Amino acid sequence: MAQQQAKPKKKKTRVPWTSLIFGGLAGVLAYRGLIRPSRSVVQDGYATACPGEGCRQTVQITSATGKSPIYSVVSGNVLEAGSEVVIAASTEPVLVSYSQMPDAQLMVRAGDRVAVGQLIGYASQVSFGVSQIKQTSTSGQFVSQALEPTSWLSSRGLSLSRRGRKGTQQWCESGRTMTIPESVLNCGVDLPKPSSFLLLPVQVQTEKA
Repeated sequence: MAQQQAKPKKKKTRVPWTSLIFGGLAGVLAYRGLIRPSRSVVQDGYATACPGEGCRQTVQITSATGKSPIYSVVSGNVLEAGSEVVIAASTEPVLVSYSQMPDAQLMVRAGDRVAVGQLIGYASQVSFGVSQIKQTSTSGQFVSQALEPTSWLSSRGLSLSRRGRKGTQQWCESGRTMTIPESVLNCGVDLPKPSSFLLLPVQVQTEKA
């Protein structure tokens, strides 16, 4: 009888899970870098005046490198684009404003649709503010209420500067652990409500002056 030949054993194919996981993460990071290049107000700057100073309701950011790129921190519609840029967010009832930009070079016009991270202009200085739109219970009219802008940014995974540069270590540059002077709330500014974007806990508390 002819001797039967042994069948070759099938090699088990190993799935390179590690490579797939890291490859997927690299793809996500590349996507974020290309589609959403920034989650900050400016490219490179620092706070030179926090909310509450002189009863201001905005945070003043000064560029560290001349005219810095300025980005939209919300997706929505541009309502104004002149001496001030105002954008109505499409994800929550807020208006974000970019004002006090004496040398601004704007890249948007009123009526434009913008996305988070989209370049809206260049300026050496900008005052950033946030206002919530709400309906009164008595008359039913819509009014705007100023929100503390730096804690609003932090609770949504956003920042003042993309490069994380800090000036004189002011409270409004403290990121996710923030102690807000009580004087800020005395200037008609409310604390923002928490956001669903909380990747890390954001601690906001007030401190008496």
